[in-house]
Amino acid sequence: EADVLVVNDWEAVGFGHDTDAEREYAAAIAETLLERKLNRHNRKDRNQ
Repeated sequence: EADVLVVNDWEAVGFGHDTDAEREYAAAIAETLLERKLNRHNRKDRNQ
């Protein structure tokens, strides 16, 4: 049998967005994804 050694050493280096531009871009992406999800849901409801 072969032994396997796994070594993990993770360190968080940051969370969130650094600039207002990054926050705005992330918000725009989130809004687009939500609109797509709602549109799919609405189409599904109309087809039933």
